[in-house]
Amino acid sequence: MVDLAQEAFLAANYELAAEVLEREIAEEGLTQERALGRADALAMQGNFHAAFEAYHLAFKMGKVAHERLNHLVTALVRVFSAKTGVKVQAEEGAAKAADFLRDVVMCVVCQGLLFEPVTIPCGHTFCKRCIEKDPTKTCPRCRLRFTEAEFPDCQVFKPTVILCNIFDKWWPDEVKAIRLKWEGNDLFSKKDFSKATEKYTEALNLVPGDPILHSNRSHAYSSNHEWSLALKDALLVCQLRPDWPKGHYRKGMALIGMDRQEEAMSCFLQCLTLDPDVRPAQAELEKLLHNLLSPTSELPPLHLGNKLSAPLPQPTPTPSLIHSLAAASLNEASSEESPMVTDQMGGSSMERRGFDEPGPSRATNVHMRSVTECSDEERMEEEESSSDSELEMGRGKGRRKTHSFSDGRLKACASEPVLMEQGCEMDFRKRANSASLPHNSPSESEGAKEAGKLKEPTPDLIDSEDFECSLCMRLFYNPVTTPCGHSFCRDCLLRCLDHDNKCPLCKFCLKTYLAERRDKVTDTIDKIIKHFLGKDHVKRQAVQDEEVAELARLSEQMPIFVCTVAYPTVPCPLHIFEPRYRLMLRRCLETGTRQFGMCIYSPDGGYMEHGTVLEIRDVSFMPDGRSVVDTVGKSRFKVLDRGMRDGYNIAKVEPMEDVRVEGEDKAALERLNAAVYQEATSWVQSLPGNTIDRILQHFGNMPDCEADPQANPDGPSWTWWLLAILPVDQRIQYTILVMNSLKDRLEALRRILSCIRGRQ
Repeated sequence: MVDLAQEAFLAANYELAAEVLEREIAEEGLTQERALGRADALAMQGNFHAAFEAYHLAFKMGKVAHERLNHLVTALVRVFSAKTGVKVQAEEGAAKAADFLRDVVMCVVCQGLLFEPVTIPCGHTFCKRCIEKDPTKTCPRCRLRFTEAEFPDCQVFKPTVILCNIFDKWWPDEVKAIRLKWEGNDLFSKKDFSKATEKYTEALNLVPGDPILHSNRSHAYSSNHEWSLALKDALLVCQLRPDWPKGHYRKGMALIGMDRQEEAMSCFLQCLTLDPDVRPAQAELEKLLHNLLSPTSELPPLHLGNKLSAPLPQPTPTPSLIHSLAAASLNEASSEESPMVTDQMGGSSMERRGFDEPGPSRATNVHMRSVTECSDEERMEEEESSSDSELEMGRGKGRRKTHSFSDGRLKACASEPVLMEQGCEMDFRKRANSASLPHNSPSESEGAKEAGKLKEPTPDLIDSEDFECSLCMRLFYNPVTTPCGHSFCRDCLLRCLDHDNKCPLCKFCLKTYLAERRDKVTDTIDKIIKHFLGKDHVKRQAVQDEEVAELARLSEQMPIFVCTVAYPTVPCPLHIFEPRYRLMLRRCLETGTRQFGMCIYSPDGGYMEHGTVLEIRDVSFMPDGRSVVDTVGKSRFKVLDRGMRDGYNIAKVEPMEDVRVEGEDKAALERLNAAVYQEATSWVQSLPGNTIDRILQHFGNMPDCEADPQANPDGPSWTWWLLAILPVDQRIQYTILVMNSLKDRLEALRRILSCIRGRQ
């Protein structure tokens, strides 16, 4: 394709691309690449009559890979979608949020009940095998990566104990069926298809109507060349879940085995209409079209125009499907009020596992393929039931697709391998042996649907004691799950980790868990509690809210950190390592107050009566749970009453303020403030350079002298900055801190500066 034609094609100007190539052919001659390029442009334009003619001519000029027909497949899917009225849309988040069980207790990867559920660092839960076989180690929901380098303790997945117990209690048959399914998958991987079929059948006896089991058994039958049984299961899958592309793909593969290419082609079109990015279906459709367009499947002579009048051989019988497709027009389809396919997904679902390898190409005149001819990756796609759901979920961006149909068209798309749109020119001929298709009665299909649907547990099975934290013996609140599989209230676990970095139950080392601050709520447990134990959760929430509100009343119970002297407006970095203060810090952050009081020890072993309120600006956590806290002084306070809470001190406090002065006293105070400021500045400038650098690094620059020294209730900020750096005893600093007279404080600072200069 010449540059101009290629640019036009990429810009979706297919008519111009076709015209440019026709001109190129007329001027420079016909080549296979030009014929294929023109055929692609005609197909995307919707002119299939001329497109098939051009493809057939290109095939006669040499070998053409079936992948080269990808544009033809895309165009056919667009027409098929428009004619059948099927919409495909991409949406964020859960595709079926209305179905609680499907959204919460079923794995988003395999679409089955969570089996051996494991919770990954982001808080989402999946089947153990579904996560283990994902080489990217990326959460299918939120796209968080949990590689060995980032989360080394999450490489050996351990099931979430509480969920395993709950599912065994609520859905025992379903859990047994999933276990049988995995056993069948293992047998399938060993090519023991008969025994694999037996396992799937045994599982279906426990949970009749499960579409994934029917899909797996259909493939096992196909692999064993039992095409009729494979087709029967595939039809049932389509009836159970008409919006699932995998069912139509299964049906198409069974029909290929029965040498019914027209119907198989329609099934693959239905599959691609539901999800345009299913590569195996696209590859099979390309191969079928490749076989029909190859020289052994001659098209009757169709008019190519004077400039493309290459002689064609005598016509031979042509499959009716080619005539039906050639007669279709995208323009006619678009003129009707038929919805077109839209796919707004940010990433291609062609990257999905299990559909990465279409297998070796089929010989020109051979339409049956046994499982032994497939590549290893393709076999694994069928072996693992998790791939059954990935036709619905775009792994690239963590999205799933939803589909909407009109009721009549939905039934037609699900049950018949031919187009049912009235007046559609793509109506395929019904085969004489169509009666041989296995059918399920409507009552059987509805019964299977109801049987295969996961039922909510009966009230007698739901017990709040099953969801009690083993540490606080209350209903889980913000449940978190450790890498060892045990679950606790988040606050309860963190309090335990303040004292020891091991799991409270099994003593598994949680050092990495603690270092990563990995305390994301386990989404599945939290939603199950809110859904099935709503009243109990509301009561638990009320208790928690009351506790948080009580912690937030700082005037009545200010947390007290007993350590050093702190000053208003002055930074005070802290290293917190004691378990009681780790708890205190966490509560200050969780309640949103971000404040606590700082006092110094008293001679009697307690703490002094006055202190400073510190505000948390930033916290840096260390791997072992310690933290470096950046705080700054806000105001002074006086302790009125004392108490204890969970090991740390609390106090009822009242704020302290300087006594204001007016008139001549105010003017004298302003003069004294300016004079002492000058003396302080002179002393700071006389310090050695390295000392000044350390002071500036720790406390910042010296504040300016305020014009009104009484503007702040605690007095000028420069006085506190100076007091923090003066080389005096802590008791002297505390004495100046508690003064409520700015004049007395300035005079005390002047005396200290005089003493220091005298010693120098």
